[in-house]
Amino acid sequence: MEKKSYSVKKLDKGVYVIDEYAMNYMYIVIGTEKCLAIDTGTGTGDYKSIVDRIAGDKPYDVVCTHCHVDHCGGIGQFRKIYIHPNDIAPVVAGNGRAGTISVANRRRYSARGFAVNPEGSLPFTLESFQEIDTSTIEFVGVREGDTFDLGNRSLTVYEMPGHSMGCICLLDKANQILFAGDNVSKILILPMDLPHKERVQMWLTGAEKILALRPYYSVIYAGHLCPAPMELFLDQVTLARKILTGEIQQEFLQADEFRGPLYRYGEAYFTLEEENLKTRDYRRILHPDLCE
Repeated sequence: MEKKSYSVKKLDKGVYVIDEYAMNYMYIVIGTEKCLAIDTGTGTGDYKSIVDRIAGDKPYDVVCTHCHVDHCGGIGQFRKIYIHPNDIAPVVAGNGRAGTISVANRRRYSARGFAVNPEGSLPFTLESFQEIDTSTIEFVGVREGDTFDLGNRSLTVYEMPGHSMGCICLLDKANQILFAGDNVSKILILPMDLPHKERVQMWLTGAEKILALRPYYSVIYAGHLCPAPMELFLDQVTLARKILTGEIQQEFLQADEFRGPLYRYGEAYFTLEEENLKTRDYRRILHPDLCE
């Protein structure tokens, strides 16, 4: 069987989306002077060569929207990474060997690729992953209000903690584009080390700030949805508000790889139970009736 490769598609307004085998999306934004690569995927392939090819002779920066493996797993291919300071420590734990981008975590998450692609079609195996020595990478912290100036366009950083403590969005006002990372997603995973309402309130505070910027974006490009429906984001905000008022309680539900106690409103789900992460099974994405 012919092996797949990263799918590269040009979107409107100088943006490219790279699909990592239906696991997640990365984006490359083209300016007149510079380019910006948003997220690095799980590191299953040579992402840097794609960025180099699209950027051409222009310099570029690489920014990660948060610390999770499907966004930072490819950072070992680059010398400098921009990321919120709160999310640096989870990445560099054990010089990368014990953090979110460990070999074990990249193997675990890549199970999603094997579950949703035809057997034998992926160009990597579980043995393909090598340790990433983060001591060789320069990490630069980004915070609310920082901008990436690409010449004819700039992207502004907005903090939106919740999914991780250092989650960010990037807003390109001139082109009406919001790059949301995992902040807008069908199933939002929130931190497991806070009481439920504190976790939800943390995310909602950032979400309402982003919602107030609605006149400045007409499309949302997210880590697992390209584009993400605006209605989904609105459902997420409503869900968060109703959790805080007690109007919505957890139910035992099936949603993609999750089967367990979830909060739901419209098309949006929140998972706040650690057990849901332990029992997630990516085979359920294509086979929702799978119980084991």
